Amino acid sequence: MFEAIPSGVCITGIGAVSCAGVGMDAMWEATEKTTSNIKQGLGRVQDSWLERLPPETVANRALSFSILAINEALNQAGWTELTADDGLIVATTTGQFLQWDSAFIEFINGTMSRETFRKAFLNQPL
Repeated sequence: MFEAIPSGVCITGIGAVSCAGVGMDAMWEATEKTTSNIKQGLGRVQDSWLERLPPETVANRALSFSILAINEALNQAGWTELTADDGLIVATTTGQFLQWDSAFIEFINGTMSRETFRKAFLNQPL
């Protein structure tokens, strides 16, 4: 059975990285526009946003974008250090999508066969 959430639990910070940009402000601004950030059927996150991170952290794009979002959430919350009573929830749509999105674009553009893409997708860790 699930335990009830203690009344002292609250969300103190939120971070986001998406095709709309880095940060909740960018995401909110995108919701107010009538244009879409989805191109070629895919909402690709721009690599230029990785410039906000130290070079040694950008080997894995998904992890790098997670670091940007986590930093935003921690800054919003005003956290300078974590204690044993603090909790952090990190969520994403898929685990490694950013590492195989070029295959997705090739498939959408018709330059990759359905079978090749299917094999790539089946090996995608969700």
